[in-house]
Amino acid sequence: MRKHPPRPIHVVAVMSTLLVLGGCAAGRAAQVETPGATASVRSVEGSTTVLEPLEAEQVSSDDPVYGAAVEAALARAIGDQQTPYALRSDSIDELVLVTWGSSTCPEVPRSGRWLEADPPYTARFLVEFSSSTFQDTSPDEAFVHACTDDLSPGVFRVAVGDVPAGLLRVEFQEVRRVGGVDVPG
Repeated sequence: MRKHPPRPIHVVAVMSTLLVLGGCAAGRAAQVETPGATASVRSVEGSTTVLEPLEAEQVSSDDPVYGAAVEAALARAIGDQQTPYALRSDSIDELVLVTWGSSTCPEVPRSGRWLEADPPYTARFLVEFSSSTFQDTSPDEAFVHACTDDLSPGVFRVAVGDVPAGLLRVEFQEVRRVGGVDVPG
């Protein structure tokens, strides 16, 4: 891995919500792995875009990267602590992403891809994230694990390929399960 000196990233975080119907399911605290994750297909600016599964590593709260990322996110948030945030990593093939949600069911980066950007940006990265419980579908575990109703940062190192130099734009899309019900026939 090539290294470059750490420096702040200049990004604009944009969040939209995509509603997905499904049942509530259980999760595990701080679960980041997405076994069997498949590509996500989204319409971006009128064309179909395939977002590839991301490899995300949750950063421990005792890691200095965690403190620096949360501090930068809070300074940028200006009162809205639910706004996701991105920073350059000290590794040239990673971004550090900060999401906000339940401390026991963190909002996890799931899929993403580099896209062309208009000036002044050299590139933009579209990332999709959701609760760590989103892909858990076992009805047997549905009420075993409860998510706390707190607002906590989740900090993730995300492998994204070579991160271009210059001004970047990172756009966030949240995938949310809004509920589900069995309808008898």
